[in-house]
Formats: sequence, structure tokens, C-alpha cells
Amino acid sequence: MKNTKEEKERRHYNKKLISDGLKRETQTVRKVNWVEFGLCGIGCFVGLWLNSIIPIERLIKNSIVSIVVEVLIVTVCIVITDMAVNKLKSIIKKFGLSFKK
Repeated sequence: MKNTKEEKERRHYNKKLISDGLKRETQTVRKVNWVEFGLCGIGCFVGLWLNSIIPIERLIKNSIVSIVVEVLIVTVCIVITDMAVNKLKSIIKKFGLSFKK
């Protein structure tokens, strides 16, 4: 099959669009919210600690359900940690203190 001129031109511009998009994405700097990162880390540690305490393998024989339960425990711990910190911020804000955003 012969490649027509339009097909070659389309391939060329597709490659150019992809390479330009990758260059633009690698040049942008993404900011990390260190507070959220720390909260997720604390929630993960608490969730993994709970997973080590609870004998999930003895309670649930199915390995897939066991993995799902472990993931849910870690996820719930992350959400509870985030909710607790947000509630603490709102309580402190009632007393007139403020945090940077």
C-alpha cells in the first residue's frame, strides 16, 4: 500500500502534536499539597496498623474479598483522618484563629 501525501502529512502532524504535548506536560511544575500528603500518610499508617491487628484472613476465607476489606479499612482511615483534621480546623476557626490556605 502506498502512503498518500495526506496520510504522511497526517502522521507527521500527529507525531508533532504528541511530542509537543509531552514537552509541555513535562515543563509544567505541579505543586504538592504537603498537608494532604501527610494526612494520607497518617491515615495509611493507621489503616495498615489496624490491618495487622484484625485477623482478616481468619475471618474471611476468600482472598479477593479479604483484599477488598483491607483496602476499605485503609481508605476509611484516610477519610476519618481528613475529617478529624477538618473538624479540628473548624473548631479552632470558631475561636478566632486562622490557618493559611
